[in-house]
Amino acid sequence: MADAGFLHHYDLVTVRKDQIALSSIPVGALLDVRDITGELAKEANELSENGAQITSSITFADDGSVDEYIEGTVVNTSSFPVDFTLTADSADSRWHMHSNHHHGRLAAGESRTLGFRVLRRPDAIDEDFRVINLILDRELLTKSFRYTIPSVHTPVPLDASTLPKPPLSMHEQVLRTGSKKQMNVVAIDDESFELPQGPFTLECWFKANEFSKRTGLVAKTEGSDYGFFVNVGQPGFSVRLDGKYTTARSEEAMLVTDHWYHIAGVYDGQEVRLYIDGQLVASEHGSGRRDTNAFPLMIGSDVNSSGKPTSPFNGMIDEVRLSSGTRYQGESFSPARWHKDDDQTRLLLHMNGQIGPWIFDDSKSKANGRVIGDAHIVTVHD
Repeated sequence: MADAGFLHHYDLVTVRKDQIALSSIPVGALLDVRDITGELAKEANELSENGAQITSSITFADDGSVDEYIEGTVVNTSSFPVDFTLTADSADSRWHMHSNHHHGRLAAGESRTLGFRVLRRPDAIDEDFRVINLILDRELLTKSFRYTIPSVHTPVPLDASTLPKPPLSMHEQVLRTGSKKQMNVVAIDDESFELPQGPFTLECWFKANEFSKRTGLVAKTEGSDYGFFVNVGQPGFSVRLDGKYTTARSEEAMLVTDHWYHIAGVYDGQEVRLYIDGQLVASEHGSGRRDTNAFPLMIGSDVNSSGKPTSPFNGMIDEVRLSSGTRYQGESFSPARWHKDDDQTRLLLHMNGQIGPWIFDDSKSKANGRVIGDAHIVTVHD
């Protein structure tokens, strides 16, 4: 916000007998520093961090069409008047907004709620799909100047459970996550699916580019619940039961990079088991009630106490399935490359097609995963 003093500049000091004058000189302009107080800069910065508040969401019909009314509230948190423009826009031309912008002025502390009618013609939810953003532009007004506040883009929430199934890809596709320095994952909100108490099975396919000291693969283990870890190539499956973790973990680092593995974790009510490529590699006795949490299930990392991804996995992940009941027993089984939804399935992400910021869940839960960072679907040929 250069207008509010956040810029590189020179200070010009003029000393006279009865006063000292100070001017700030950015490139090609002069600012009256008497106008730019610490309080003005603070309030301008606070405005720049807050966009429109959106309480409504968009629901899709079965054919991909939309006819909704959405509302956004603009709040002037400053002690100065603010002129604003609120615009509904999308990079996807299949959206149509009647009266797609509103102008107005808000007094100090005032707020205003504004609405838009949003239409979308029947069409596929494909790789070209983009969300609608409410774009808030503002100018903070003092007696001598109009200070431009940077635009704030706020995505309009969508009811992801109503997203139509994406078209089937002609080629095999998988999820690519990020490096250990980037949180590029898929989050599945806890309230979007239900895993009953008792036996359950978690499984997926994965190929790593590297293994870090602590590497979450598919997990929501924040002092509770369950997850896969592949720390330095040593796979493990943990379930929190009656206040402590029961973990089935390989005794050694048996995984290598650039190789596809199937991993399955089973809790049958009496023990926790870990399978790699259908072979039992570890088991640990444990029973009791699973300690749960309300954090997202992260695909490509673990989750922290703020519900954010941590300990990321760098590589590719495919065919994530969470099931109630015991899918696998004994010493070995033949893992399937693809799965179908059945009565036990709670989550099933084939990673075949990204729908805007979501990865489609093919189970009855319709708990579509939300992309964080630059996680994305890629086509593979091996």
